[in-house]
Amino acid sequence: MGDRLGVGGAGRLGVTIAVRDEAAAILAEPAFCWEEGPRGVLRSAGYPISLMLSGVGKAYAARAAAILAAECGALCPMGTAGGLSDEPVGTLYLCERAVEHDMDVSGLGFAPGVTPFAAMDGPELGGLSPAWRAAFEGALGDAGLSYAEGLVASGDRFLADPAVAAAVRTGFGAALADMESAAVAKVAMLEGLSFCTLRWISDNADHDSPTDWPTQVPRSSDSFRRALLALGERLVSSAQA
Repeated sequence: MGDRLGVGGAGRLGVTIAVRDEAAAILAEPAFCWEEGPRGVLRSAGYPISLMLSGVGKAYAARAAAILAAECGALCPMGTAGGLSDEPVGTLYLCERAVEHDMDVSGLGFAPGVTPFAAMDGPELGGLSPAWRAAFEGALGDAGLSYAEGLVASGDRFLADPAVAAAVRTGFGAALADMESAAVAKVAMLEGLSFCTLRWISDNADHDSPTDWPTQVPRSSDSFRRALLALGERLVSSAQA
């Protein structure tokens, strides 16, 4: 993973967001000046940022990530997530590692989360170069956003059963769960790009999740807008340095 920012594609950030409601504040922010290009890619005229509304789940997220990988140096899915322990609803997470909790080929001797016959030493995917980590940490500070860090588990299942959520937490040591991050992290690994995800805890992966999620989405969207604006400013400053 390269450390340079602001040099061609190495300094462009690729953002995936599953559903439009999660991206509403970002899309409405005039500073980005979004311009629609081929294949559904939105490119900011103000900042070196490309954005795709991917759709829900790993397959759609992987498609969007692969498209963005052709022009970006880092990939960052943004959106809501379920907390797997006692994380307060409304907590913002910066996660640079992800696992696929529904990748299980243990019957053939592979550890849960490990894709068979792939270049994986363990189930965890992702990681930021030092320069990209500094950009994200600095931007969140600039935006006045406090955040936690942890491992995110992804799978094509909305976790609303506390027993299932507990199994994912104990099995992988994950703090939160979503449906896209691991797929984007896998594409980043294959393409040699930096990866992290920004996730807002909208529910606690329990029986209240279906009602908690719609309430939290507007709050999460504004936090993502603030974070992305600050990241854009950092990327522009890096390009001018």
